[in-house]
Amino acid sequence: MNIVPGSHVTSPVVQGRDLGSSVLPWTGDGAAETPPGPGTSRDGEGHGEGAAGPPDLPSLPEGSPARHVEASTGAAPSDFVQQPLSAAPRVLNVALTDDRHDTLPACGALAANTAYAVRIGIGPVLEDTVIVTPGPIREENPRPSGDGFLFDVIVSSTDVQVEPELHRMWLPLAGRSENLHVPFQSGRRNGPASLRVTLYHCNNVIQSAVVDFTVGTTGAAGIQGRIDYALADDAAQAGRLPERRANILTNEGPGGTHKIVVNDGKHPIIVSLSDASAAKALTASRNLMTALTLGSEGKQSQYDSQNKKKTPDFLRDLRQLAYIGAAIWQTLFPDVDDRGYLRTQLSGQAKIQISRTTAATFPWSLVYDIERDLDQDATLCPLVQDWDTNRVLLDGYPLTCPFGDKGEHRLNVVCPYGFWGFRHLIEQPLPVRSGSLRQEIRVTQQAQMAASGSGTLADPALTDRHFTELNDCLARRFNMVRCDTRETLRRALADPRLPLAYFYCHGKSESKAGIPTPYLEIGNGVKISPGAFAAWHTDGNWGTAHWRDTAPLIFLNGCGTANLLPTDMLTFVDAFAGLHAAGVVGTEISVSQAVAAEVALSFYRRFTAPENTSVGEALRKTRIDLLQKGNISGLVYTPFCSMDLALAPQ
Repeated sequence: MNIVPGSHVTSPVVQGRDLGSSVLPWTGDGAAETPPGPGTSRDGEGHGEGAAGPPDLPSLPEGSPARHVEASTGAAPSDFVQQPLSAAPRVLNVALTDDRHDTLPACGALAANTAYAVRIGIGPVLEDTVIVTPGPIREENPRPSGDGFLFDVIVSSTDVQVEPELHRMWLPLAGRSENLHVPFQSGRRNGPASLRVTLYHCNNVIQSAVVDFTVGTTGAAGIQGRIDYALADDAAQAGRLPERRANILTNEGPGGTHKIVVNDGKHPIIVSLSDASAAKALTASRNLMTALTLGSEGKQSQYDSQNKKKTPDFLRDLRQLAYIGAAIWQTLFPDVDDRGYLRTQLSGQAKIQISRTTAATFPWSLVYDIERDLDQDATLCPLVQDWDTNRVLLDGYPLTCPFGDKGEHRLNVVCPYGFWGFRHLIEQPLPVRSGSLRQEIRVTQQAQMAASGSGTLADPALTDRHFTELNDCLARRFNMVRCDTRETLRRALADPRLPLAYFYCHGKSESKAGIPTPYLEIGNGVKISPGAFAAWHTDGNWGTAHWRDTAPLIFLNGCGTANLLPTDMLTFVDAFAGLHAAGVVGTEISVSQAVAAEVALSFYRRFTAPENTSVGEALRKTRIDLLQKGNISGLVYTPFCSMDLALAPQ
């Protein structure tokens, strides 16, 4: 692909990550139960209930859906045995039952149009759990404090009928939780089906499990569940995750229908979205963003030498983008009551966590929630109505629009703060296999930053200048090492104390054995595919401790590096997640070489500063800096990590 001056930097398309059948275990403090044998009661609970819940279980806010928790006996069962922590780790147990709570055999199928329930609990492994391959737990995990943990539970499905309710589960320090039974109704259609059980703590998805089964007897494959997303491997780690205002979980069923589950700890919103609707929203938004930043052919930067746009052109961009963003808002949340509730809950700046259990992602930064009648012309918020004067109001990086609390954001008003990406902090964390989601990166003395560039970018002088400025920016804390060959990059990534890695290069794709394979092009045409990193890890014997104490933030600065599509088979986000990187920052669409350079420099100046600004805040301020120039390109950068991820204090 030939690149002309001012054209975009390219990098590969990526896809979601599936943890397969690996179950991430839970730990308790002290007492545990021996898993029951074949003679268990119909609940799979032996001869009695488990440890009691707290004396006063916290209630939901008024008007919230009821939560169903079985009453505690207030005493441990007669066969409750004190055992060491390592003897009986506590895991997520899930089973399907009939409407009398008799457990269904794992080898069977469900009847059509019949009432069932999903049984959920946390404790030692039960023989009738459908979650396969529970893993061992690390004994050095920190133990919980207080009386235990309170979890929210939501069951959702694209294939069976289950009420969109929020349930509450209490896990004491010792023993197990009470069992939770959530009813559902199988559909009339025979064939494969699934449901999802998601555990939340402070609106973080701690674990999410998908349970696959068959309705009808033809070709029955049995009942089997697996954990495919987790941010903590045990209850003790759950308490380390900062609270979020809301969580949005995306899921898809066997038929390709997307299920979006919004949880704010009060009122769950569950929406089904067809594959066609999802594809339409994705395609329209990305096509428009590409045209606004790189022209109709996607090859020429639409900004001047300072990455600015003239005010009339910027306002035209804003109007068009708000139209698409409002259409996405209405597509994702078609119910007017749901939209009204979300607008109220997310009226100010909010921290929103996106949990992606599907191969596709949505352009959450482009969601525009100021209500629009798409058949009517829009009016401008005072902030942009006199933009040349009012843009200075953004110098202090306000959390919301300076005119938003003055009744200016009524129907059909266009304002930058109507976009979630300008108003909120949005994270899409990488799931973890051990410990919990990283909140900081440890930096040792004489720490290095691995930096790879491409020698074939459109403007070589700009490339040289960018790396010189970046080196000057990082010099106070890091030694930037250029890695423009396969061997130098391999040596840099082998470092178990590497805190930062940066790619400013082309990203392309080619067909290998009929498989579309993305690759980074560094140096003079050196191709690095996603699978190379795992191969280097194995061949170099980097070991299980690699990137355990210190793990890097990877910045893929180019075209489509975080553009997640269902058809992708190999992804760089997944590759670095598999190596236990602390996180990945990438772009949703193509960006110009000059804009890419400015974004990286602005981000690293904040992220590596003595005050250790978080990833989320560094990106937010970088977006506002570009916005003041009439440049909306900051919206295309996505953090696949905790928004609170920061360098550890020096």
